Amino acid sequence: MISEQIAPVVPTVGEIARRTGYPVHKIEYVIRARDIAPTGRAGNAYIYGEADVQHVTYELQRIDREREPKSVATGCQSAGCQLNVALN
Repeated sequence: MISEQIAPVVPTVGEIARRTGYPVHKIEYVIRARDIAPTGRAGNAYIYGEADVQHVTYELQRIDREREPKSVATGCQSAGCQLNVALN
């Protein structure tokens, strides 16, 4: 019987994009803009640690939050918050 060995999935730019759902170019932008250094290389691919993955994810979510339109009157950012303001 041959046992199957599964290679571990290491966080490369493509893997980070797959995990987060963000496009690769946004992952690459955050890595460059925030000077996130890879922890190693596998062939031509850069490898990142789990803390780096969390940092990239946080930065992308922060960018998304900053781009959400704000209600002028309340400073509200979410649609639910704006709906509550409109109903009151």
